[in-house]
Amino acid sequence: MELLSKSAARNNTFLTLGKVLGPHGIKGALKIFSLNDFPEHLLALERVFVLADPDAETAQRELTVEHVQHLKGNVFMFFFEEIADRNEAESFSKCFIAIPKAEAPELPEDTFYIDDLLGFAVYDTAGQHLGELTQMVQNQQDLLIVTSPDGKEHWIPFVEELVPEVQLADKRIIVKVIEGLLDL
Repeated sequence: MELLSKSAARNNTFLTLGKVLGPHGIKGALKIFSLNDFPEHLLALERVFVLADPDAETAQRELTVEHVQHLKGNVFMFFFEEIADRNEAESFSKCFIAIPKAEAPELPEDTFYIDDLLGFAVYDTAGQHLGELTQMVQNQQDLLIVTSPDGKEHWIPFVEELVPEVQLADKRIIVKVIEGLLDL
């Protein structure tokens, strides 16, 4: 199982795909770091929206993608029709690029957008209610933060061995509780 999108804003209208690192060259190109688990999706973009922060609910501007080039790793170089030179490109430093959620690519099986899962009820495999998924942490290991009815937080690694089932239609997550998992 894996999560897509580093933006964890619940009910946001945008899906954040990348962070602008800064200008590249003199022709107005922007270096963008992919925040997407599928960076190849960046190569197919035709337009993006510029956000001041990854969880912004309104866009600062819409840009038309002229050309995208993969530089190395998760870094891409974008050329936009609306940006003519380096000076203009510099004004986008530290911004984020996003697309409307309605245009989000379909995901492979067992891959989820973070904010699609926030608020799900969490149960153990025996059917006991453990709480609600209130937050996710993405790092080397994705973690579910489940808040129990008494307000205690449980950090659960989002791996198939511990989270064998995500029921999208029922908005439920099933967790296999092993010794010590809920003691943290």
